[in-house]
Amino acid sequence: MPEGLSDAMVTSLIALHDLKKIDGLRKSRTGSLHIVKPKMHGPNEVAFANELFICVEELVKNLEILKSKMNKSLDQVCAS
Repeated sequence: MPEGLSDAMVTSLIALHDLKKIDGLRKSRTGSLHIVKPKMHGPNEVAFANELFICVEELVKNLEILKSKMNKSLDQVCAS
């Protein structure tokens, strides 16, 4: 897997830990995640990075939905 792909996903997942904090300081006041992608070489690379982060955002959202559904299912099993 190319490094840029894994960096985008891993960085986003790590950031969730901070974004979900309820107490204490968070790195983002607004719940946003900013990833700096240095050394962009031309419009094709910029377009690729844009599409990559759109896909990563959707994947992270879907993982959160899946996690929520799994927790609800476990709660129902445990309550039985």
